Amino acid sequence: MGGAAVTPRTTFVVGLGRCGSSAMMAMLAAAGLPVFCDPDQVGNGWENERALLRPHGEWLAEAQGMAVKVLAPQCFELPPAAGRFIVMHRAAPDQAASQLTAMRALKIKGRPDADQTLLAYYRDATPGLLAHFRDGLQVGFAELVGNPIETAWRVQQLIGTGLPAQMADAIWQRPAYHDGTFRDRRNHHTHLVELEA
Repeated sequence: MGGAAVTPRTTFVVGLGRCGSSAMMAMLAAAGLPVFCDPDQVGNGWENERALLRPHGEWLAEAQGMAVKVLAPQCFELPPAAGRFIVMHRAAPDQAASQLTAMRALKIKGRPDADQTLLAYYRDATPGLLAHFRDGLQVGFAELVGNPIETAWRVQQLIGTGLPAQMADAIWQRPAYHDGTFRDRRNHHTHLVELEA
């Protein structure tokens, strides 16, 4: 006599912009979790347009048992019982610098004080993010890229599947920065560190 079928849990990767959520999605995909993202976003941003725009839509049922990325502000609207949460966070100066780098790469012109505005946003919003998802697995960006094997073990314990070495390889195989190394993006924006001090 069989028991009741277990409904697979959805794994949500949540955070503020430029937090390392795409890298975490790559790790989850390497663990064998199916991902809920648009076809052209596989291996790129791992985003699903419906999840970005309508967090309470019917897509929640479609994403059952999958990994899905939902960033702020939409992530705050997710029902706590919808699944398990991996909460990505990052040092505010690093996150602001990464956002500035991304904006410049896309030729997006921000306000003249964009660096100060972004720094203040990330510094002020991160504690609220961590408090809101206090029961989730909290993973720092520096931890993810600095020690991916340890992070992979923690994630594997949460999702119950995957080989940590293969999961870590998803991080080790990330494209390097333009000089061929993994480095702190704050080196491009040293004034952000001074603003934070």
